[in-house]
Parts: sequence; C-alpha cells; structure tokens
Amino acid sequence: MPIKSENELGEAQRILWLKAVAAVELRNYGYAISLLQGILKQEPEFLTGRQLLRRTETTRARAEKKGFFNVSTSSIAVMKAQRELKKDPKRTIELIEKVLEDEPYNRQANLLLKEAAVAAGMPEIGVLALQTLLEEKPRDTKILHELGRLYHDLGENDKEVQMYTRIAEADPTDSEANRLAKNASAHASMKTGGWTQAGSYRDLIKDKDLAVSLEQQNRMALTGESLEQQIAETYERHQAEPESIDHARRLGLLHEQKEDFESALAWYQYAADLTYGSDQGLVRKVSELGMKRSEREMAENERYLPSMARRIRNMRNEERPSRSPRGRERSFSSRKPGSGWSAIRRTCSFVSSLGNICLMPVNSAKLCRNCKGRGRTRTHVSGR
Repeated sequence: MPIKSENELGEAQRILWLKAVAAVELRNYGYAISLLQGILKQEPEFLTGRQLLRRTETTRARAEKKGFFNVSTSSIAVMKAQRELKKDPKRTIELIEKVLEDEPYNRQANLLLKEAAVAAGMPEIGVLALQTLLEEKPRDTKILHELGRLYHDLGENDKEVQMYTRIAEADPTDSEANRLAKNASAHASMKTGGWTQAGSYRDLIKDKDLAVSLEQQNRMALTGESLEQQIAETYERHQAEPESIDHARRLGLLHEQKEDFESALAWYQYAADLTYGSDQGLVRKVSELGMKRSEREMAENERYLPSMARRIRNMRNEERPSRSPRGRERSFSSRKPGSGWSAIRRTCSFVSSLGNICLMPVNSAKLCRNCKGRGRTRTHVSGR
C-alpha cells in the first residue's frame, strides 16, 4: 500500500494536520496526540503524521515523571491487539497506537506494530517502530538485524549497510553482519550499473577504495589493524557531512579503541549533541567515558604522589648536616669531665650549724640547688 504525503490528504484532514502541528509547537502535547490519532484513524498510510505522533509521544514521556505505584496494563492491550493481527492488521495498528500513546518505547508493542505494518503492506511504518526502539537502545543488535532485513526488503541497501555497520561496532564478532554488509554494498552498486562485469563483491562496489576500507573496518574490529587510517577516512567523511551522527559515533568508537579517551569523549559528546540528548546510548557512553577518564586521572595521581613524597624526603635529607656514628662518638668523647649524667659522682657538701648533712647528688657544684643560700657551711665535704 503506497504511503500518503501531506498533499494527498483531504481538506478536513489537512486542517486537522495544521492544528496538530501548531499544538506541538505550543507544547500542547495531549491535544496534538488526539488530533494526530484521529487523522491516522482515517489515513493510516500518512507516514509523516505518524512520525510526528511518535515524536510527540516520546517528548511527552521524557518530560513526565512516572509514578512509583503506576502499574502498566500494556501487556493485556498488546495481547488483545495480537489476536486481531491475522484478521485485520490495520485494526492491530490502531490498537497498538493506544498503547504507544503512554509507552512509546514499549518493546512488545513496537515489534507487534512492525509485524502488523508489514502484513498491511506498509513496511515504512515498521521501520518507524524499530527506529523508535533504537532511540532508547541504539546498540540492540537484534533490533538492528530486524531493521537491516526490513531495509533489504524495501531495497534501501545503503541504509541496510549502515545497520550492519552499527552491528559490527556493537558486536565485532558478529560475522553474519559483516557478510550481509558486503552483500548489501554489492546490491547497492548493482543498481548503478557495471554488475555484469563484476567478478566479486569488490568489483560490484563502484568505489574500490570504499571496498578496501570496508574490509579494513572488519579486520580492525578484531585485530586492531589500520586504526589510524580508519580515523583519517572517517574524519574526511565527517567533514563532508558534519551533521552525520554515524560518522561522529564511529570516530568516538575508533578513538576509544585507540585508548584516546579524551578524543573519544569529545566525539561521543558531539554525537549526543546532534541528537539533542535523545539517544540514551550516546548519553550513557559519555558518562562511562567520563568516569573512565576520572579513574585514569586518579590512578596517575596515585602513582605520582609517592614519588613526589620520596623526592621531598631526599631534598630534606640533603639539607640536614650528616651525623655519622663516628661523629657522635667524637661528640661524646669531647665532653669535659664533670659534665652530663656521667659526671654525677659527688654529693652536696652543705653542713648546717646543727651538724645536719645534705647528701643530694651534685654535678660540678659544691652545693645542691636546695642548699644554696641556706647559710654558711661549717665543714666542706666533697667527693663523698
């Protein structure tokens, strides 16, 4: 079934469409959603309207906070829509849209929407359903495979190659994705001519340098070869298409493999800014790399501080005068007799007029500290 554009809408539906667009601009999301659902009920092939509906639902879902005790009943509604799939796929699409109104990222609902859309002859709506899931989990390889196959059925081989390239980035060991990417590249080139003289998939690719680059990307993911060359080539493509999220994400991945976390963080942040923060995978990647950078800085500081402490201790030791054991022996031996505790060999020589004698130990003095000034001594006694 062919997809309808805005110009193919009836007069009444076009008026509702303009009102819905205005409601979205005024951030009156609830009113816009009700208008768009009404349009799609009459014109389910209106893809642009469905895309705006999904964007409005996801924007509202991010803005609203879910209650702690909210219980989702979406699984019951999905089961009800599942029963209508074989009999009336369009009815299934209509029922699923009610679920996606409150839970636009519901996995079961979007996968069922994809099946119903394909069954109804509207695979473009299935592409929208899978793209919505990838907004929340961009590295979900199962969904990427589903979308790659859907692009293959639609004959959009360039987009198919992009999906399998993303799979290779998320899971370098997925050899099936690498094989399908080569086949998709070959089919894309066959459309432009020259396929009759082709002897291999390399000959089918119009740009031979691109063929070599694809092979190097596959090897690089497993062995790390040609990393600098891949960065240079991807950067050239980025300069040609600075708004491409895939090029920025690719540069972030390459620099991360190179362990250049500063550059990787900058490229992932650039890619996240291009999505205005809607790609949660990129946001998480920026956070992870920021933590990894902080951990590396802490580890470097831990290695630096002990060496700095040793350097300070060495500087202090160099400033102090050296005192060898022999020097200490000389200092003790150079003391004069009668000084220090070793000179305590005599007692106080004070004798009172009554004949009392003080026997407190003294050093070189004749009288102890208590007997000084107590009067004359009758007898001076020393050496006792």
